[in-house]
Amino acid sequence: MNFSYYIGQRLTFKGKKTFSRLIIRIGIAGIALSIAVMIGAVAILTGFQKEISNKVIGFGSHVQVRALDMNETYEANPIDRYGDYVNELNNLPKLKSIQVYAQKAAIIKTDDNVEGIVLKGVDSTYDWEFLSNCIAEGELPNFSTEFASKEILISKIIANKLSLNVGDKVPLYFIQEPVRARALIISGIFETGLEDYDKAFALVDIRHIQKLNGWSDSLVHGFEINLNNINNLNAAADS
Repeated sequence: MNFSYYIGQRLTFKGKKTFSRLIIRIGIAGIALSIAVMIGAVAILTGFQKEISNKVIGFGSHVQVRALDMNETYEANPIDRYGDYVNELNNLPKLKSIQVYAQKAAIIKTDDNVEGIVLKGVDSTYDWEFLSNCIAEGELPNFSTEFASKEILISKIIANKLSLNVGDKVPLYFIQEPVRARALIISGIFETGLEDYDKAFALVDIRHIQKLNGWSDSLVHGFEINLNNINNLNAAADS
């Protein structure tokens, strides 16, 4: 018989009601409670990390492909959406979707406020699965029209800051030579819960950005690639 096990059993369960027995049981309960708290904390932290990761990937993508240069601004050099490399991108393992995008800095000016913003231009191939669950008011814009859509999707933070509502006309100004302006109509207001994205980005038809930059329809800033599972990221990167 295990001597230490025998003594432990006698003190904790089979012995008489002594002070040492009470202390041991309190100690066991304390250890069990501590372990339960640690397990709960790890579960909450893991869930929080997964939720943030899903939101970042949902707004952006698993992989972004763009021109190789040192330009870290929102207006990088364009690439051809119909280049030979597109076939290779479409053959990536576990590919869920691939979509083009373009970005351009702008200024929203209302009667009372001025706010800097980054327009993310997308087209009818854009995967709205994530943002469709983040719509606070209105609806998603329709970018499958024959001509560039006049709709814009803005965040709740920007809408509240500038006192804008669904259906309002948004005057946009672009600091370039010459200065350009556009007036778009708010189709919907989104809220992702990621402040860095919500206070900076709005989504528009990519054809506006192409025209403002003097690009042809084939030029974009890059591709956003979504995989079926983030665990396939290394395999896609090595392809």
